[in-house]
Amino acid sequence: MRYDKSSKWLIEHHGDALLRLAGLKDIISWQPLQAELVQPRQLPDGLLEFSLRGDEQSHLALLEIATFPEKRVHHQVVRDVVMTWMAKGVVPDVLVLVLHPRGKFRVQSQEEIASVLGTTRLAVQWRVVELWEQPAEALLETGDIGLVPLAPLAKITAAPESILRTCKAKIDAGAVAKEHDNLLAVTQVFASLRFDRLLLQSVFGGSVDMTEFPLIVELRAKVRQESIQDVLEERFDVIPEDILRGLESITKDKHLRELTKFASACKSIDAFRKRLAKYIK
Repeated sequence: MRYDKSSKWLIEHHGDALLRLAGLKDIISWQPLQAELVQPRQLPDGLLEFSLRGDEQSHLALLEIATFPEKRVHHQVVRDVVMTWMAKGVVPDVLVLVLHPRGKFRVQSQEEIASVLGTTRLAVQWRVVELWEQPAEALLETGDIGLVPLAPLAKITAAPESILRTCKAKIDAGAVAKEHDNLLAVTQVFASLRFDRLLLQSVFGGSVDMTEFPLIVELRAKVRQESIQDVLEERFDVIPEDILRGLESITKDKHLRELTKFASACKSIDAFRKRLAKYIK
């Protein structure tokens, strides 16, 4: 989940960098769109509207970032393309970025689905970028700060510590103030897929507590919120919308830990609702 959340932050704040990674050039403007295409748990990672130099019309790009190569990615992309076409009336350009290898399976660049009787076929193709095949040095040399968090998972020929320190130095020097801490946090979250905690602490620890970065606080809160939801669903089947919205508004770790304990012991969903109300401002 933390990789998913970090990916969405990167898409929302540096989506143009990811489009350039997919080979799109001369992007002059872009913006993330609210991807309200399907149910909340089925949203694509990102939907961007962008314009190219010399092109009067705008375009849509659909981004999916997969932590590992998985077969479900193919189904996810086909579904997202169809839902985008239904909602927006256009077929988007699609980028699938796979962060880290695992096993022998590789995400393919196309999928074809047929009806049961075989009279109808739906074919979708897209661009796949496997991050571990991209040279880390090349990502860092682009000067695009949005690509820096991806470098720790790219192809590294230098010492890992050297690459990580270069990432930190580039963020320290080039990030705008309001994004600096979150860029460092996303870089460390992605890097944790590949490197051990001691190495990350030696590079990113310093005098700054990474656990207090806004994105890390949000990630930690989201994990606890989802844990509470899992407990409530297991015990009471359906969670009312007002309780879901209330949980999302609580970010203090102490309060979420207390609610986690209460969720496993409360006698009814109404009892949980009353306890939840005490923590909602």
